[in-house]
Amino acid sequence: MINPVFPKAVLHELAAWLSSPQCDREPEPEADMNAELQVEAFSEAGGERGALAAIYYFNALQISALIRPNDFVVDLGCGPATQLAILAKLNPKAQFLGLDLAPNMLARAREHCAREGAENVEFAEMDISRLDGLAADSVDVVYSTLALHHLPDTATLDDCIAETRRVLKPQGRLFLHDLARPRSSKAIETLARQYAARQPEVFTEDYRNSLKAAFLPTDFRRSAERHFGRDARLCVAPFLRFMMVLTVGPDRRSVTEDVARQCRAGVVKLEPCFRGDHAALQGLFAIGGLPRAKVS
Repeated sequence: MINPVFPKAVLHELAAWLSSPQCDREPEPEADMNAELQVEAFSEAGGERGALAAIYYFNALQISALIRPNDFVVDLGCGPATQLAILAKLNPKAQFLGLDLAPNMLARAREHCAREGAENVEFAEMDISRLDGLAADSVDVVYSTLALHHLPDTATLDDCIAETRRVLKPQGRLFLHDLARPRSSKAIETLARQYAARQPEVFTEDYRNSLKAAFLPTDFRRSAERHFGRDARLCVAPFLRFMMVLTVGPDRRSVTEDVARQCRAGVVKLEPCFRGDHAALQGLFAIGGLPRAKVS
């Protein structure tokens, strides 16, 4: 099933590449993700009937392929822990720490993990660009999903990536999935409103602001190469190029059959349009060079 929004957005991007400069970054407004309306809308979007669930199950398989039993795993910008709870349940022998600066998000995260029975999770209020509460070489896996565009500028993004390098063990693994800023304002508007009829207006507005605030792949690549050298690999979903993944770790990744089965079961529960989004993510990132997780 092809999402009809994507061809329209691709056409906007193509026209922009031919005739327009890259649109400037607009940092997100001061109205923060700690507001109750934003917390509620973001939590709803991550549920089975929400637009983010397809992304979460895509990430769950990719990140689980990097996690080993007894690993210490850190989630940068965990929000209401929808993604984190999925991963914690898939990897019950690992220990997870969710970090966020918004107290309301952390309160919702604790409630959600308790409700889901994810007992191998702790939380801390911490600035993800200054991981002062974590010792150097103490973390096995660091990941972040759709959170880094909340950072105010490229200098803070660089600080964040530098901190991940500091806290990761020598053989540590990194997975950063974030938005990449579209070239055209028309593509931003098309993407922002693709599910407007199915979600609160506040989430549509937040998504629009997030796309405007997203960094460019070159921003990620420069910082990653500065701190990780050739160990870092950046993959951008082709054609529309509005999502990117930065990884450090093994090229060959595998998950157990049980993890793969649970992810498939989660995807099956999604609405058809969101299952289509999940398939599109898998296909586009595979074309872009992100290794698929194998079943061992």
